[in-house]
Amino acid sequence: MISMKINPKFLPSKRFVLSLSLALVIIIITIIITFFKENLYTSKNKSIVGLSASSTLEAFKQQDTDGDNLPDWQETLYGTDPKKADTDGDGTNDEDEMKANRDPLKANTATKGQEPNDKIDPKIIEQINKANIEYENLNDTEKFARNFMSQYIASQPVGRQMTQAEQDNIVSQMLAGVEPETLAPHFLEKDLNIVAKPKLEELLKYVKDISAILKNEITPNVTKSFDIVSNLSEGDNYVGIKKLNPIIDQLTISANKIIKLKVASDASAYHLNFANNAYRLVEHLNYIKLINSDPLKSMKGLQGYSAVFSELGTDFETLTEKIFLLMQTS
Repeated sequence: MISMKINPKFLPSKRFVLSLSLALVIIIITIIITFFKENLYTSKNKSIVGLSASSTLEAFKQQDTDGDNLPDWQETLYGTDPKKADTDGDGTNDEDEMKANRDPLKANTATKGQEPNDKIDPKIIEQINKANIEYENLNDTEKFARNFMSQYIASQPVGRQMTQAEQDNIVSQMLAGVEPETLAPHFLEKDLNIVAKPKLEELLKYVKDISAILKNEITPNVTKSFDIVSNLSEGDNYVGIKKLNPIIDQLTISANKIIKLKVASDASAYHLNFANNAYRLVEHLNYIKLINSDPLKSMKGLQGYSAVFSELGTDFETLTEKIFLLMQTS
């Protein structure tokens, strides 16, 4: 990992990051609410933000005028010259100097074969490491705010102000790049109640029970949660998210019911996947509840929640098809 000696003016203070985070809260909450109201969760192919990628910004992010493997926008952050592969002219390009903890803005004047005398002060490296630790302790929205500010400043055109369209483009690109949370399985194989050779009546009971849980418990509660989140507003967020608590409790009960069902060994893998996806609804709802404190995490939760609910239908079809095949041989 490169130790980055970033120009201080491109590193907003934590206080500024928090202020910018609050401003972004409104944007992200609006996106979350719009997402529900437009029923985008019914389509697997639609983006959470409904924004198209910009080839212009992507090209900008990849542009490396001097060919030193540091994109021009990063060189703006570091203070190096995007038009010179070796900014300080000492024979080592900027990226290699950074990898070696050397200062790309200070020429090495040591005799060949001797220790370079342009090493970055260990105190600065310590500060950078401390800043990296502090960064990791920020929540998702605060990280987004800091990254946005750095990219926004680094993207400023020379000799003019950035247009509103260009500003919106940066915001849309960063939001479009937000990925859902990756959740580890909650249930494991050891949690299953496996029957090696189930009888026909046992298979029929399994299909009846799991169908009832999906139809009478999971689907109605997911529908309620959609209604609650779509009606959130800035003034009643705290009231609205409290309404999610009984839904979370019920979905937790439903997921635990599923994992306790007796399942045929040949269908156990499909059953385990279905149970884990049912529980992921709970985990993503808990992220959605962070809409006031960490709205970007909330948006990630929304992405995951919508995707998992769509997957449950497919999981159920796959699972029941497997059970029906087993019935034919019972």
